[in-house]
Amino acid sequence: MNKYEYKVISLHPTTKGWKALKIDSIMIEQTLNEIGNEGWELVSTTAYILDMTLGTGEAKLIFVFKRPKA
Repeated sequence: MNKYEYKVISLHPTTKGWKALKIDSIMIEQTLNEIGNEGWELVSTTAYILDMTLGTGEAKLIFVFKRPKA
């Protein structure tokens, strides 16, 4: 039976209110490529936004990776 280890990271895009969410795709690509070069495979991603009702909420992009356990 295969065994895996998991890694979870979150990235925080630049925000200026919830309507003007700006995502730095270059930074995300660099981060994902670095992790991929370590043998991690991206298996899931999600966005988490806290308290958008006031327009000052915090946003996170959450990435889950796995790789075979040595």
